[in-house]
Amino acid sequence: MQSPDSTVAIALVARSVFPCLMLALALWPRRLPRRRALLEFAALEVLGLVTPSLLWLPLALAYGVAVALDRAFYARLGWPVDADALRFARREPANAKLLLRQELGARDGLLLLAVLVACLLAATGPAFAVSGGLLVALWAGYLGVNGLSLRRGSPRLPVPNLILAWWKSRREPERVAGLAAAQREEFPRRLAAGPLSSTRPNVLLIVCESLSRRVLESPAGREATPRYQAFVRQEIASGRLVDFPQALANSSSSDIAYASLFTGLSPEQSWERFHRTPLLWDVAKSRGYHTSFYSSQSLDWCGLEAFLIGPSLDRAVYREVLGEPAVNDMAMDDRVLNRYLTAELPRCAAPFFSVVNYNMLHAPFSPQGGDRPTRTPSALADYLDALRLFDACLGELLDSLSASGQLDNTLIAFTADHGETPERYDRQQARRMPLRLDQLDLDNLSVPFWLRWPANALDDAQCRQLRANVEVTVSHIDLYPTLLQLFGVDLETRQRLASGQSLLAPIAAGRTLLMHNTSAFRQWACEPFALSRQHWLLIYHDLTRHFELLDLRNPAHGDHWERLEPEERLAWLAELAGHPLAAEILARRQLLAPPPPVSAVAAQYDELARDNERSDLHELNNWGLFSRSDWQAFCQSCARFIGVQDGDRVFEAGCGSGAFLHALQAHWQIEIDGMDLSAELIRIARSRLQGEFWVGDMQDLSRATANHYDKVVSNAVFLYLPSRAACERAALEMVRLARPGGLIYIGLLNDPERLGSYRSEHRPSGNAFLRRSFWHELGERHGLAVETVDQDALYSKADGYDAHARLRYSVRMRKPVTGIDD
Repeated sequence: MQSPDSTVAIALVARSVFPCLMLALALWPRRLPRRRALLEFAALEVLGLVTPSLLWLPLALAYGVAVALDRAFYARLGWPVDADALRFARREPANAKLLLRQELGARDGLLLLAVLVACLLAATGPAFAVSGGLLVALWAGYLGVNGLSLRRGSPRLPVPNLILAWWKSRREPERVAGLAAAQREEFPRRLAAGPLSSTRPNVLLIVCESLSRRVLESPAGREATPRYQAFVRQEIASGRLVDFPQALANSSSSDIAYASLFTGLSPEQSWERFHRTPLLWDVAKSRGYHTSFYSSQSLDWCGLEAFLIGPSLDRAVYREVLGEPAVNDMAMDDRVLNRYLTAELPRCAAPFFSVVNYNMLHAPFSPQGGDRPTRTPSALADYLDALRLFDACLGELLDSLSASGQLDNTLIAFTADHGETPERYDRQQARRMPLRLDQLDLDNLSVPFWLRWPANALDDAQCRQLRANVEVTVSHIDLYPTLLQLFGVDLETRQRLASGQSLLAPIAAGRTLLMHNTSAFRQWACEPFALSRQHWLLIYHDLTRHFELLDLRNPAHGDHWERLEPEERLAWLAELAGHPLAAEILARRQLLAPPPPVSAVAAQYDELARDNERSDLHELNNWGLFSRSDWQAFCQSCARFIGVQDGDRVFEAGCGSGAFLHALQAHWQIEIDGMDLSAELIRIARSRLQGEFWVGDMQDLSRATANHYDKVVSNAVFLYLPSRAACERAALEMVRLARPGGLIYIGLLNDPERLGSYRSEHRPSGNAFLRRSFWHELGERHGLAVETVDQDALYSKADGYDAHARLRYSVRMRKPVTGIDD
């Protein structure tokens, strides 16, 4: 029999080994996400070793309170565990088990239980050995279960959300503020072209929660939705319905999806822009529509009520307004909502603009009829049962509109906020499949999306273009500019407000779409995202830190990422580097190097200038692999493309030591000015050249005179700017300096479309990769005549530094004589 001393020694060894194991797990596998949770609990255990039990007990209890507050925090910002959910769980035993499993069995609950039990036993003194052994056993079991799930691609080691949110609130307070009441830009009628027509169609936007396109189009889904399928087939046959099979949601997080859908903004846009852009019904109201919003959901989460409900709505019906109890997650019974819909919409004064939001397909899925039955082992069976309820509600709504004669004059846009994988809620599958919010996959992103229009609502050209866009990938953000075009809003305003493109016009070739589960107003510990270009969908899985590349034309062909050449992967990463939010996430995960800070770049060039002050100017500008004669030929070729001539006033943004301007002055009598971020290079430029040279940031050229220069140029600088937004700001500043009719030249830009075929031994400079479409879209928005040219068409060599020209291009823009603001 062991002595008490040996028992205590064994317990001490056990409790010493445990934090070491936790630290090893946290630091060893690079692909293990959320390692901060492991470090946190390891630290707690170390404190338990070195402090008396009476000191450790309050610490552990404080951690327990923090986890409890974590639940309360996310109840306010969207966590579905609230009083209604608890009452619902009490009525339905199966859902009570689901709630316990989700909140205690698979999250911080088990960890909290282990700590609290060990605390209570440790406080008794003689039971110290028992407490240590129990704690190790509980944690070993927890880690064992999660180790198996990690092997299956679904780790469940969480970061406490309260700690994550607190840390992010210290760094960026607005990023955990959620959505809020907005001071939106007023939408005056003068922004819409043409008179108001008395024959305008009604507009009905139906958004179904968590509707899976895969399940809807499966044999079982078609059988469950006879009314839906019959309506779609009939309208397609009549030539007045277009379905977009490659449509993608913007997020699998509902609040982001709704905000993007109703504003036309990509999830990566700023908090301020989301809260300034008019909602769809704000625009409809300005065009004389009667506006209404019907939802079975609770809007008392994530600030949705304050964000969505405003004075532009003539009628708003949702759970808080009706005071109905929650029967499915946080939502009321959809059949209650349908009673209001079928009573009010058919009698609504025409024309009306109405949004209808059904919730029955949100987990745990509303039944087709009667009280909720006990959950079946198959979540797919429950989902199909909810699909039958959806079909019945939709059929009832369409019948009521048809009986009143409103359907014949109603344009219907139908979609879902995001997709769903019902199987992830199966009892046997749930532990192996990540939650929808933790993963973006094709099931989550692929949504039904179709437009049905009444006779004479669209002209022949618009109908043809709608059908042509069936072949391209479209997104929720395209619905906003499409409806604005139907409302008569001009192109310039549509482009200014929305990130998407109208489906009634050609979709730009090669455009990219970004999908995020995090945004300026929503943060999760897990940050997956996806990028779509043409028919390709690149998904970043944050749980397992890997990429997946799918062909949307045939997803069954599987993942193409591993089949890519290294240069092709580099091209995709370069594309992501041009999207600030995606680049930020990849940089935090150490999968993409972040751009160096401006101060570091300036210091690098300052050192270069000090060490080589007697060198030729073009060598100071880091063109040292050019000979002097090559440099002169390069500059003359660029100058001919720009159209430099005697008497021109030329400004260079990012002029360095003035090498390019000096080369131009050798052949033309011109006045020159410039700026650069390096004080040492500007000192050298001032000492060798005549003109005004100053230190600054090219995103703010307010020190220079507006509308003054014949030519405003920048050579090999934009590729070092940190983001697309920075490139746009700098370009518009250059435009501001040019005189009306003046030329703007931006040379040597990284070209992602040519990067894949480039030699792997050469790597592109800088972090900015801008497609040529970026400049053409910028030109359309600001009235600029834009021309792009391959850099090697201007000047090229067989080898040397400027062999990089084969993956670069240059841009020439002409400022209009009138019509652009300073």
